[in-house]
Amino acid sequence: MDARILCTLCLQLLAGALVAFSKSSVCQLIGGTFFLSSAMHWTVVLINRYLNVSADSTYLEGNAIPVIITDNKKCKEMLGGDRTHTGAGIPGIQEKLAARARPNFRLRLAFGIDNAFTTDDEVWYREFKKRVQCSLKAISQERWHILARDARSLATSKLQRSASSPLVPLVQSITLRITLEAFFPKNPVRLRDQHIETVAGEINRVWMVSKDDPRSESWRCQLKLRDALAELIPDAKVFEPRENPLNIILPAYETMWRVVLRCFVEVWQRHVEWQGAFEDLLRNPGASQAPGEGHNEARAFHAVKEAFRLYPPTRRVHRHYADPSTAKRVWEAADIETCHRSAEVWGPDPLVFNPGRWANAHANLGASLLAFGAGDFTCPAKAGFGYRMAAILVAALLDAVGQGPWKLDMGNDEEELAEGVPMLSGRDAYVQAMLVRSEEECR
Repeated sequence: MDARILCTLCLQLLAGALVAFSKSSVCQLIGGTFFLSSAMHWTVVLINRYLNVSADSTYLEGNAIPVIITDNKKCKEMLGGDRTHTGAGIPGIQEKLAARARPNFRLRLAFGIDNAFTTDDEVWYREFKKRVQCSLKAISQERWHILARDARSLATSKLQRSASSPLVPLVQSITLRITLEAFFPKNPVRLRDQHIETVAGEINRVWMVSKDDPRSESWRCQLKLRDALAELIPDAKVFEPRENPLNIILPAYETMWRVVLRCFVEVWQRHVEWQGAFEDLLRNPGASQAPGEGHNEARAFHAVKEAFRLYPPTRRVHRHYADPSTAKRVWEAADIETCHRSAEVWGPDPLVFNPGRWANAHANLGASLLAFGAGDFTCPAKAGFGYRMAAILVAALLDAVGQGPWKLDMGNDEEELAEGVPMLSGRDAYVQAMLVRSEEECR
């Protein structure tokens, strides 16, 4: 039997035995709860060591903080898995997967997932990628029309309910609903807002907490998130890591809503000349053409691409390299945001939201967009789904605010909307931003 499989079985049996023993009368005499807590802690430590990963970045012997990579070429190599520190040339797929899985182990702990970002199993990696590709291909032209219609209806109905609306929860809610409809077909209008808001809010909270202290969050403790997820997807297998719906929701929703929010604000507040392109896209959102072939569709896609450039959803991508022969370990981070704002690559105005740069973009410019990864690890959504989904969501929001005299109150971040200055890109930015209906409309 393979050593990895044998070790896994032993650890599972150990965990089961600990639980059983904790319920025995003998264990109760020595303090069952304390014993179980301590024993399970050391079981997790053994699992971490066995997997050669750790929830704590200080396990790295080479460097306890990441080496930041800002060179575009080196970042592309790193994202595609072609960067190595073993001296053995371009690494194989197993080494590539392991380097990516190690820094993402916290996501396995916090969300109970096992997907292409967290696994070092080549067979499962290819199977998961195939599943995603099949799901994307299954979205027909008719389905895109339905998604656009529902996004428009959701945005309009939510803004009609009151005279003001927090911007971040609004964008999160609409993005999550349409993501669920795309990957887990169910009419999003019938989904209860409280469950949508709970899932969206808990994903954001757990994500941030797990970054600060990976060991502080455990999937089995996420009762609030699991219960809300079960309401949205009744047949969800939340305790089966490879079947957990968050395998899809995290990369599809979590990376999307922040790009949608910033693209929406840029086009609505600072670049109104691009609004017409989104209006046309909303009327004809189907994918009968290749992404961006129609004139106005192309303009909408240019704006979305520019949002992915200026505001990459993942600002830094981490890799943990390990050389079994020397036990040397290196932690590196590709600074995608810096690469996307380099004047050397993007011209004299890299900090300006300028969709026009994509109108006559040469192939090298497109290849420099790293928001969807690179090489062997290029996200399947880059082929069109990612741009089209973002464009439809931005179009729905623009349509909703266009139906009434709404204004944007950015709260303490008001000065950040100055012309030529990028919007804040932090995950917790604009939490005070509000959409406010003008007083004239409320009378």
